[in-house]
Amino acid sequence: MGNLKVVCIMMIIIAVFVIGGEAKSEAECSVICRPHCKASSSAAECSDCHKKCDQSPPSVRAKILKIQNSNKQYDLHN
Repeated sequence: MGNLKVVCIMMIIIAVFVIGGEAKSEAECSVICRPHCKASSSAAECSDCHKKCDQSPPSVRAKILKIQNSNKQYDLHN
């Protein structure tokens, strides 16, 4: 009975980490795809961006976000 409780607690902890990771990746993809999801953009363009972003590994998304942030900083100084 004690082992079952430990297993249940471990499964809950793992589920929390997985759900948190998915929420973070969705937020990252929203930021990455913002230029493709403007009112002047087509729905297909926005959808394609989210689809590609969701399929890309987290390291690729992190690199894209860093590039976007550095471009924003550069634009602010000029």
